[in-house]
Amino acid sequence: MTEHPPVSIVVSTMGQRETYLKEAIDSFLAQDYPGHITVIVSFDKSEPDESLVQELPRRRVRVIRNTRTPGLPGSRNAGIMAAETDLVAFCDDDDLYLPGKITAQVMAIRSSPRSVAVFCGQQVFRNDSEWTVDQIHPAPEITLSDLLRRRHAVAQSVTLMVRKSMLLEDGVGLFAEDLPGGYGEDYEMLIRLARHSPILSVPEVHVRVRVNPASYFTRRWEMISDALRWMLERYPEFQTVPRGYARIAGQIAFAHAALHDRRGALRWAWTTFRASPLEPRTYIVLPMVARLVEPEFVQRRLAAFGYGF
Repeated sequence: MTEHPPVSIVVSTMGQRETYLKEAIDSFLAQDYPGHITVIVSFDKSEPDESLVQELPRRRVRVIRNTRTPGLPGSRNAGIMAAETDLVAFCDDDDLYLPGKITAQVMAIRSSPRSVAVFCGQQVFRNDSEWTVDQIHPAPEITLSDLLRRRHAVAQSVTLMVRKSMLLEDGVGLFAEDLPGGYGEDYEMLIRLARHSPILSVPEVHVRVRVNPASYFTRRWEMISDALRWMLERYPEFQTVPRGYARIAGQIAFAHAALHDRRGALRWAWTTFRASPLEPRTYIVLPMVARLVEPEFVQRRLAAFGYGF
């Protein structure tokens, strides 16, 4: 690997947030990295905006159409396959890179030739206030057992850089296009990456992640339940980590409570409690089942601290 290998950045969009997308692209082009960077904007379920195409010294912006499975996993995979570089990073169309992101991650992954991926810290922020939360993983790496126990929100596609060659040649594979609704596609990918080797961590904030109350997944509770049950079936390793299994079972219980499926919510809450009585989602779900609190209220309170349900 050369000292400053070329890097591709894949950003998926549905073409509905032009202002945010252009801000994101500007943040990619403003990287302090001396090597070549190609930005690949993958348009999902929409026509590519050719006005975004740019050719600059050591910087390039391409646009492509997602011709794979519609949805975020397919769109990301279309970008990966279009990349002409081995190092590939990702971003959402409403998030931003800070100037040193690519430099820090290339330095980290060059120092560990057997590593397949590296992530960095992030700053979660809201447009409507000065509220921010910095999230980093202080350890030098994150392992499969770490990911089974906890979600580790900072380890996600927006903070991730991977080696394309290891995805395709070392059996890791692309993002799972059969995952229901594409929900949690980055977490599922991280588990497969960590199965291969520990994922490197840059314990510095290099990405700004915008809290979006109008998330694609808001109120899509049935699909979320399907995706989480898919995850438990696909990865039997969760059975060996009671706290991790309880965490996902508790999320399923929450989804059923949000659907006002009392029987399903109580069944999964009991499953959660048996796996780990300390899992707080068990006790959050019960007042939801009793209609004492609405799921939107719980989500807003969690989002205020930078967490999901």
